[in-house]
Amino acid sequence: MELDKVNVSGDATIKTTTGDVELEDFDAANIYIKVTSGNVVGTILSSKNFNAASITGDVKVPQTTEGGICEIKATTGNINIQYSK
Repeated sequence: MELDKVNVSGDATIKTTTGDVELEDFDAANIYIKVTSGNVVGTILSSKNFNAASITGDVKVPQTTEGGICEIKATTGNINIQYSK
């Protein structure tokens, strides 16, 4: 699933069983992503309070605690989110 330059006015919930979630210049008030098998990668526009975890993958997210919630859970896969520059 690819979301390119999408700005949601409220909350965004993304769920997938198999496959990657790719975000480019994505934003929402709060972001909730759940992936069973796949990576979550990309860029978001605004500061978030991150809660990210993967059972078998690496997790790399900004260490900020301001803004809305960004909760990302992956069973098998890596999580790599950055802020857009």
